[in-house]
Amino acid sequence: MYFPTSSTLIEFLILVIIDREDSYGYDISQNIKIAANIKESTLYPILKKA
Repeated sequence: MYFPTSSTLIEFLILVIIDREDSYGYDISQNIKIAANIKESTLYPILKKA
């Protein structure tokens, strides 16, 4: 079953990862891809905003 992931949830995941440790965009995207099935093309605009 597929559940759409909102940009707010993705931002929250990014902030949780950054809070735990300093990370670059690639590391953050790899961690989020493990937690949720999200494409990098969706992540990078949100990473740029955060």
